[in-house]
Amino acid sequence: MHYDEKTAKAETIGKTNIVAGTALVKGDLRFLTETQKENARTKMREIVEKSLPLTKATISFTDGIPGMEPSAANDELRKQVDQLSKDMGLGPVSAFDPGARGAGDVSFVAQYMPCLDGLGASGKGAHSIEETMNTKEFPLLIQRAALYIYRLTR
Repeated sequence: MHYDEKTAKAETIGKTNIVAGTALVKGDLRFLTETQKENARTKMREIVEKSLPLTKATISFTDGIPGMEPSAANDELRKQVDQLSKDMGLGPVSAFDPGARGAGDVSFVAQYMPCLDGLGASGKGAHSIEETMNTKEFPLLIQRAALYIYRLTR
């Protein structure tokens, strides 16, 4: 088996009717809070410790993007953008289920200050070769962002 860290691509050779001698599994753990992350890791370690006879499994974790816990301060920012969006005639800005969203770069500072994420263009097929983005939304999104920054400075 060969695993390329740079491209996250794995290759293996063998018969399909034989149990592999070794296997490598890479995954991504999503969580809202550090407590959720640690609870999930604890449970996964417990499962790994129960390897079947004549087998051995190991597990390791590498931190990536931190969680972004919902907060009243974050929702206050959303309410401000919601009002601005309505003032511009663009309609409401609702909170998306935080348990169903992906990670955002803003998560790196979310523990230090109120933050918003997901205010960009809509699309589908995120992070795939079929990803699309509605670029026609850009002018209004840029205007909304500029007006929001302006209102924040007043």
